[in-house]
Amino acid sequence: MRIGKVLITIGLILLAASLMAGQETDNNATSVERGEPSGVVFGTDRSIHVEVYPLRGNSTFSMYLLYGVDANNTIVKNRSITLVEPLETYEDLTSFNDTLVILQPGIYALVFTTESEDYLDLHVTITRMGINPQLTNTGIILTIVGIVLHAPIIVEHLKSRFN
Repeated sequence: MRIGKVLITIGLILLAASLMAGQETDNNATSVERGEPSGVVFGTDRSIHVEVYPLRGNSTFSMYLLYGVDANNTIVKNRSITLVEPLETYEDLTSFNDTLVILQPGIYALVFTTESEDYLDLHVTITRMGINPQLTNTGIILTIVGIVLHAPIIVEHLKSRFN
């Protein structure tokens, strides 16, 4: 029944790791030319907090949240945002600071366009919010299985102690 102890230990380590890795932050910079979408691709399994601002001036820009495949088609193949259906659309921004709810794990992209400048540099910060669900779920399952496997030993120990 050592396997029970091992599973409990691994499960608890995964639970602790999921709590410690609660917030992950990516800092990016992207350059946007008038009429040419540009973006930042990221993977996530939970909601994200996004902060975007121009590195100079007060220029306006638009931001679109897309699935990764749609972003590839937009940026690489078509050079146009009009051929895809964004998950979220934010237009005429001078900056952005808000949380975006991501309902399923996957690859996503924030795509930016500008009509106000010939060339615009943006600073983009993406912070994944909350605990890592895969680590948490795996840790809970392994801990429970370990306890179930180790339960007969615990019961025998308790019986011998009280008899």
